[in-house]
Amino acid sequence: MVLGGHIINLPLATHNSSSYGNLASRTLVFTKKEGDSLLRITYDDVMGTSMSGTALVNASWRVTINGSPVGRAKHLMETQAKGLHMESRSFHWMISGVSAGTHTLTVQAKVSGAPVLIHGNPNGQVDNLLEVIELLP
Repeated sequence: MVLGGHIINLPLATHNSSSYGNLASRTLVFTKKEGDSLLRITYDDVMGTSMSGTALVNASWRVTINGSPVGRAKHLMETQAKGLHMESRSFHWMISGVSAGTHTLTVQAKVSGAPVLIHGNPNGQVDNLLEVIELLP
């Protein structure tokens, strides 16, 4: 097992589109040593919405490597009432088929039903992270 790279204490980032878009400060450049190894990707953050009324919120997160989506998207669908809704979430992906070399990992999100999707803590730093670990054969 080799740590490919990580970033911690990610700052506040918001997203307000029903199309996937890159989340600010959630991009990591890493180097993969072996072509036949697996990547274990962890994204742990405080996430939520700011609601002006009650609605069904549908949010999705995915990761891209060098601009191409990899793995399955992670989803949230729930009815939320007016106000700020924040909670810790942790997403994990096991990815194969990535060649050895330097790569760029980016977290993307999309949302419908809420005016804004929030990542990080609006009141300050949190212990959040984006990490890539290479699992050697």
